[in-house]
Amino acid sequence: MKVLYIYSGYGGIYSYLEEWIIEAFKEKKFEIITVLSSASVKEVIEISKNHSLSFVFTLMGANINKLLLEFLEKWKVPFFIWLTEDPFYIDKSLRVINDKNVILTIDFGAYEFYNSRGYKNIFYLPLGTNPSVFKKKEPDEYYKSDILILGYPYPSRVNLAKLILENTNYKLTLVGKGWRNQIPKNLQRLKYLCIIDKWVSPLLATSFYNGAKIVINHHRETNFIHNQNSLHIQSKSINNRTFDISSCGAFQLIDYKEDLYNQYEGDEVIHYRTLTECINKINSYINEEDLRKMIANKARLRALSNHTWNLRVDTIMDIIKRYTTL
Repeated sequence: MKVLYIYSGYGGIYSYLEEWIIEAFKEKKFEIITVLSSASVKEVIEISKNHSLSFVFTLMGANINKLLLEFLEKWKVPFFIWLTEDPFYIDKSLRVINDKNVILTIDFGAYEFYNSRGYKNIFYLPLGTNPSVFKKKEPDEYYKSDILILGYPYPSRVNLAKLILENTNYKLTLVGKGWRNQIPKNLQRLKYLCIIDKWVSPLLATSFYNGAKIVINHHRETNFIHNQNSLHIQSKSINNRTFDISSCGAFQLIDYKEDLYNQYEGDEVIHYRTLTECINKINSYINEEDLRKMIANKARLRALSNHTWNLRVDTIMDIIKRYTTL
């Protein structure tokens, strides 16, 4: 079974996501042929002459050159697009959706929206985790913290970080490019604040997750100024960081999403609905090491049994069988 995988054309975390997805396909005995998003129609036709392709697969689809995109939409080979930035970049997603492509979306709110608009061939599928990367380990002292917020400093995350600094004296570590410019100078002088002002690789993220007593997993807001979501579709699903943190066996507090307890049981992940509630739950759990470990271990078992990349590819294969002769 042969798959033409078109790279998304995005950098950063996408280079890792695509590596993991391709690895998972290969473990299922697929032969993967890869091309860049800038590939020409001629290049793809030449590949199809030498290989009997079962389907074409890509993430996002927004960077595929226009002529190739139009060709793939009309081609006899099924074309699968996994929309991995929904609903925050749903304006881009709508440019590649039609009834000829098979669409996977990571967000249930986006899934409901597409269905309400009458689009066909739409499936809801969250991203997964790689347990060979995100795993339990003993971190060096450098990575240890009471509270960790890892990721881009979206305004609501910044507000939460300020609230933690102003109302507690726990060691807070902020990891991600841009944090230093978002925290006021007077708070930056606090001895229990550590700012790692850079994007970190998944391997380093794993060390920070393992080193934290509490990992705060706070989602991007719908109205963030740099989103491309002009229809203001509300996100209803948890991010893939949820699965990564769980796979590490780390304890997390997560802001509530409607789909959270479709992916986890109630005793596996602890949620909050307001920033004040988050502070209260930090205070409740910070000294309860045994309880944190018990909850985190349950979440880890859930991630390993339900939310790995290999399991996501199993689901993709089930969907693919509807459109191919696999």
